Amino acid sequence: IVLTLIVLLISPASSNLVINTKLEGILIIVLVSFWCFNVSIITDESNQLAVNENGVVSFGNLYYFSWAALVCSVMLLTSYLKSAWNIDIADQITNRSSRLSLWSMLLVTSLVSISSSASIYD
Repeated sequence: IVLTLIVLLISPASSNLVINTKLEGILIIVLVSFWCFNVSIITDESNQLAVNENGVVSFGNLYYFSWAALVCSVMLLTSYLKSAWNIDIADQITNRSSRLSLWSMLLVTSLVSISSSASIYD
């Protein structure tokens, strides 16, 4: 999902299909929900994914990048809510580039979390 949106946001013509649409809002809400769920599972010491039974972080990449992805998705949500309700042409021009960097950060943190968790059961 994130990679597809980044590809769409790179081009000015296709970014108009995504920026400030209901589709983007729904996807952001889904991602915030997903990362809230993920962080609660990953940081739960009974699951022993990133935190051991003593509450000590045992797998730093998974722990910290999951939190970073949650923070990034919340920042995307606040950026979307600000620009969806206030119409300002000059702000929209700068928002496109800042939102692209937020989507890119979310992609990177998600990829690090996924690749880090792949080696848990090896």
